[in-house]
Amino acid sequence: MNNVPLQLHNVTKTFKDGDKDIAVLNSVSFQAMKGELVAILGPSGSGKSTFLSIAGLLQGFDEGEMFINGQSVAALTEKEAAKLRLHELGYVFQASHLVPYLNVHEQLALMFQMAKKKVSRNQVDGLLHAVGLSHRKNHYVHQLSGGEKQRVAIARAFVNNPSIILADEPTPSLDSERSWDIVELLANEVKERKKAAIMVTHDETVLPLCDRVYYMMDGQLKAQ
Repeated sequence: MNNVPLQLHNVTKTFKDGDKDIAVLNSVSFQAMKGELVAILGPSGSGKSTFLSIAGLLQGFDEGEMFINGQSVAALTEKEAAKLRLHELGYVFQASHLVPYLNVHEQLALMFQMAKKKVSRNQVDGLLHAVGLSHRKNHYVHQLSGGEKQRVAIARAFVNNPSIILADEPTPSLDSERSWDIVELLANEVKERKKAAIMVTHDETVLPLCDRVYYMMDGQLKAQ
């Protein structure tokens, strides 16, 4: 597998604001390496979410090139993009987005079914053990703390063995100790499983856990 699962070259994304064209991303170049957790900071409206959305194939771009495991995504059909999202991308959102009527074990099993893979109890149990939730596998969403919900979300992101993990503000509702624990867990799993990970965050206290840090301002990414 490509050692650089995600590459962007001079990617530009423009939105209309009345009569003006606003470049939310302005010729951005970036690469995510296997085994690294990269943090992206920046003020609201700076383009962080747009960047993550483009990297996650949730929206397109106007100029430039993007490659996932060496494959250009520019000419993908929606069906091809959906397949790539399912198999090569794992998402961790601000809210855990768990299914309320499924227990923890079933949350992960559902992802196997969506990918049309045979559900392996050992694989599910292994992921839950990795995130420290083996003892909670039969519990439902309303029985979990905020930190436990995000642990389930992290485990779920790794279910299909994706090459790229995208985390959008994964700790906004957690206190500093739990935020550190969640990002430390994410960083450890990324390294152990050799994934490339990008995390958009406002929480500068977790930056020591990241391998590289970028700041986004005026549609540009700058290394810190």
